[in-house]
Amino acid sequence: MRYSAFRADEDGAAVVEFALVLPILLLIIWGIIEIRRAFYTINNAASSAREGARIGAVCALPLTLGVPQMEPWCVTNIRKGVVLSFQPLGTALDTSTDVKVFPPTGPVTGPITVRIDYPYEPLTPLDWRFTMTRSATFRYERGP
Repeated sequence: MRYSAFRADEDGAAVVEFALVLPILLLIIWGIIEIRRAFYTINNAASSAREGARIGAVCALPLTLGVPQMEPWCVTNIRKGVVLSFQPLGTALDTSTDVKVFPPTGPVTGPITVRIDYPYEPLTPLDWRFTMTRSATFRYERGP
């Protein structure tokens, strides 16, 4: 008689089950949000690198001793274009260290490369920071 009375009393069972399932549910939801944020940021970085390479592909390069040199104002414009088009869900880019411009080194029609090194910091309290690197290379379109 006592066993059946004890078995029928389930008043707090739902609260205990919820307390056991809640941390796992929150971990899954938080992981989905963080992975979506990381993919958004890396896609945005790739798009911004392409935008910077497009700007650099039509910049004027003066020739110095047969080797093209990129003007400082052109590098500044490329970096500004990258920063304006890059809208992360986190900290902004530091143009002096995060955006690197590699001008053509050989012929005047050689490639120009823009690389973004973005220090990604997740929202989770875990310390798993890493650097997202994306680059774009375009053929230089302007002649001397």
